[in-house]
Amino acid sequence: MKQFIDQTFIARIDRDSAAVLEEMSFEHCVFINCCLSVTKDVRKRSTVRNVRLRGCRFESGVIGPAVLNEVVIDGLSSPDLILAWSPFFRHVALRNRVGAIRINKVPHFSDYDPKMLVSFDRARAEFYAATDWAIDISEAEFQEFSVRGIPAHLIRRDPATQVIVSREKAADTSWRDKVASWNSHWPMVIDMALEDGEPAVILFAPRATQKKRYQKLVDGLQNLRDIGVAEPD
Repeated sequence: MKQFIDQTFIARIDRDSAAVLEEMSFEHCVFINCCLSVTKDVRKRSTVRNVRLRGCRFESGVIGPAVLNEVVIDGLSSPDLILAWSPFFRHVALRNRVGAIRINKVPHFSDYDPKMLVSFDRARAEFYAATDWAIDISEAEFQEFSVRGIPAHLIRRDPATQVIVSREKAADTSWRDKVASWNSHWPMVIDMALEDGEPAVILFAPRATQKKRYQKLVDGLQNLRDIGVAEPD
């Protein structure tokens, strides 16, 4: 495995390359304006395999629809929200403080060409049908986190702080009358999350937040379980 320690990578652009990046370890490295697997062609995605990142920093870059397989990210900081555009995950673990991350289902931030979207949807269905688990967030400490495009049952979670709400259960509005009066945050989050058409969403209480607020969010998730709208695990 090739190792990189305390190195800075600037404006490394991976576009339409179908590259295979594997057997690498990055420790306390900084990535500035770097782009991974920027493509609108599902056949030209890059693959990242057997890669470890520890204590790294990501600034002003783009993560495109790469295929990530056997990847560990142990600590990741960024001054901004990290956006990932339709990456496919198999055995990817996020651990410790990893900042704010949004995983999008679409492969491009502004191009919604129907043929392109269909090609990615087909590839995604085939990929996850052959995947036992996709991503492990049970030990991650997020400031913010949202995920689209990954089947919820393939996401390894901490049941106490990360729960699943299915579209089917959320659609039965009878649960809303049972929500505790102090638990106004999670119903709003459920409404916003299900607007994207996902069959299920994951709600999580961010550990990297003020202690009193964190506990209220955790209690709110338990309240959703108690009334039956969140999965009991």
